Amino acid sequence: MKFRRVFFQTGLILTLIGLIIGKMQYENYHLVLLENGPASNIISDENGNLLANSFNIQLRSLNFDYHPSYKVKQVSAKITCSYSEENRNLHLSVNHPARFHQYNIYIKDYWSSSGQNPAGVRLSLVKQPGQWLVYWGLILLMAASLWKAFLIVRYEYSVLSNISRRILFALIVTVALVLLLNPMMRGNLPPILRSVWFYPHVFFFVLSYALLLTSFVTSLLRMEYDLRSYFCFRLGILTYTVGLALGMIWAKAAWGDFWSWDPKETAALITWSACQIAFHYTDTCKELTDRKWILWQSVCFLCLLLSWFGVQLFKMGGLHVY
Repeated sequence: MKFRRVFFQTGLILTLIGLIIGKMQYENYHLVLLENGPASNIISDENGNLLANSFNIQLRSLNFDYHPSYKVKQVSAKITCSYSEENRNLHLSVNHPARFHQYNIYIKDYWSSSGQNPAGVRLSLVKQPGQWLVYWGLILLMAASLWKAFLIVRYEYSVLSNISRRILFALIVTVALVLLLNPMMRGNLPPILRSVWFYPHVFFFVLSYALLLTSFVTSLLRMEYDLRSYFCFRLGILTYTVGLALGMIWAKAAWGDFWSWDPKETAALITWSACQIAFHYTDTCKELTDRKWILWQSVCFLCLLLSWFGVQLFKMGGLHVY
């Protein structure tokens, strides 16, 4: 138990330190290139100021892979980076950046040829020191969470009666299936969602939503502290932690930054923080009353609704709107 807490706390500290270092020295520049056009080193910062980059970039080709419905499925580009006498041909695509001279190069935007207008791309050149600290921190957070989840299932699941197990299993599967029926989980996905991180990220979030909702429903039906509810709640926050960590890794691969304070990310952080406080409070509280348990469940459930529905309902926008 102590080792798991050390892993979790160390991972959280490394993640925070890495994010702080990265934000303090974060560099993000943009460059617009046309297919088969001339090389350019004129970049712009976040304020639109034009600057001269230390190396030139030329867009040699821009390829679009389409769905049968003629929607874009993937976008890839071949570029040449030149610095002094060094010339390197690089390949990058959405969710798969290239690296040159301490910069990660991402496809930020793109457009196909139209009439006499050639196809083009808007690249992002990102430098973020301390990113390895964030990666190691997230790995430790996920390892500690999965370890704790394994221990809960191994030693506490058997305490539940056969009827309780069946009820919990049915509720979790039902909620998970309802979430998976979301149109975003099927059909033609846009390029930004076509990532190796998509399914594990969504899987752990869907599982956490199902567990946390099941925990709240079982508590609400009995209006008291219940072993089944407590079991689902702890598993729910652990899987939520894994889903959040995977989302941060994916964000780095897609947008160049682990955290951008997008409305969806902010709502998820609020939910995670509320559930973590409740998790540690209920885990260490010697006299957990029914009233306190229902109160914590209600707070976490309201935060979960904010994260799940609130961003779309109030049309907050952000990077998570597709």
